[in-house]
Amino acid sequence: MLPKKNRLTKRKEFNYIFKNGKNFSTKLFVLNYIPTKLPNFKVGFSVSKKVGNAVVRNRTKRRMREAFKQIQTQIDKNYNYIFVARKNANEATLEEIKKTFTYSMQKCNLIKRTKND
Repeated sequence: MLPKKNRLTKRKEFNYIFKNGKNFSTKLFVLNYIPTKLPNFKVGFSVSKKVGNAVVRNRTKRRMREAFKQIQTQIDKNYNYIFVARKNANEATLEEIKKTFTYSMQKCNLIKRTKND
């Protein structure tokens, strides 16, 4: 689980990023991001009822959190992020989610590139 200082929790934080931030869409997710002046980045995950029932939504959100945790060391810490799951995200494996997160963040220049990229 992410530390509390790194979690977006309030509706107004989500709304601010949705309204003022930039976004990037893939087949599985929409990445919303905005620069932050705070020392800690924050991240939020959103899964709507269109994805499935509560069990499916919670499983999808757990996979999203785990995928983010695995790439967390590579990301730019000067941004806040929201990942919104699309309908077919519940069918994706953890590896597919991780690849999609990495791809999205590289396209937006939010991730440090490795030497073999």
